[in-house]
Amino acid sequence: MRLNIELTDLYYFDIYLSEVLIEKPANSLRSSGSVTEKSQGYQRLYEVSFKENGKESTFEILIQTTHNEIKPIKIHATKFDSVAEKNRLRKLLLSRIAEAEKKAIEKPMKTFEYEALLATGHYPIKSTIEFGKYKLCPTDERSEKGWLCKLRYSVNAINKDNSLTWATYEAREMAAFLSVIFCKLIQFHKFSDIIEDTESVINYENVERPDLRPVKHPFAGELKIPCDFLELWDNYQSSAPDVRTAFMSSCICFQVAKEISTVWNGIAYTLFVTAIEVIADKVFQGKPVARFKDFICHGIGRSDRDFMDQLGRLYNQRSEVLHNKGIGMGFFPIDGIISFDVVSGSDLWNLEIITNAALIGFLNKPILMKIG
Repeated sequence: MRLNIELTDLYYFDIYLSEVLIEKPANSLRSSGSVTEKSQGYQRLYEVSFKENGKESTFEILIQTTHNEIKPIKIHATKFDSVAEKNRLRKLLLSRIAEAEKKAIEKPMKTFEYEALLATGHYPIKSTIEFGKYKLCPTDERSEKGWLCKLRYSVNAINKDNSLTWATYEAREMAAFLSVIFCKLIQFHKFSDIIEDTESVINYENVERPDLRPVKHPFAGELKIPCDFLELWDNYQSSAPDVRTAFMSSCICFQVAKEISTVWNGIAYTLFVTAIEVIADKVFQGKPVARFKDFICHGIGRSDRDFMDQLGRLYNQRSEVLHNKGIGMGFFPIDGIISFDVVSGSDLWNLEIITNAALIGFLNKPILMKIG
């Protein structure tokens, strides 16, 4: 039997085939796979057993590929009671293979609901707000990472296992996005059961942009929702796909920098700069240092000489850390090293504040950020 699907659809075919093969009257399914180096291909073997009326039959289904094609599927009966029974079950298997092939082409999706717990450290979120398909809700729970809040959303996927993969990606990405919005480290903790809330309250905070306050939240104080939160989210969602992807990468850089800043400040410093470079590359032209400066100046709305000189020093210090301190040569902290103290705390803090304000400024003023 030859499959009428592309190599790129083989992943989906494999998933759907595993689902349909185990349906009754099949009572067991085993599979194994390997990569064939000589042909740069892939081989997968299914063993399906049927047990009816005290009779047992077993079939092997072999799928093989090369680097550019899928070979015809081979079906071999290794155990059967009669030829008639073998032909009947072989016909059944062919129909199920055809069903999996059809699904691999159409890729029917199912919707799965998730509730992720996000850790917000010492700063609880006490508001409930909906943005896009997401709903952020407070909890009274805490973990070793601090206060927890809930993020509810749905994922469209081909099956439950596939949905869990994408749900995890989304939870981590949204934690990074919220880390930028609140300028606090927010991390994905785990998934939990969905429980409906009894009340919905939004505590807004009036924020002036650019927000260059050195301290944005009192210690252990509530993380209130910025008054322009929904506008920032809408601007993010409406940006071009490549820009949106780059901005999320910037958020992840910012989040990781926040996480390690108290231990390895040199690496955190480079990540704050990288957070700007990743998105600036999509909206500005010129050399990296010029794009770095232009992005921040437009996001913050300041371009005087003193500020430009300050940005130049911040960027050059990143180069000093990378090229002269060993990080760029493969150095990473190891067990036993408590701190990699190559950047002053004030410089790191100043860069964090500027990076955060510039990233939010990009979302706050998207029209000003479109170049060319």
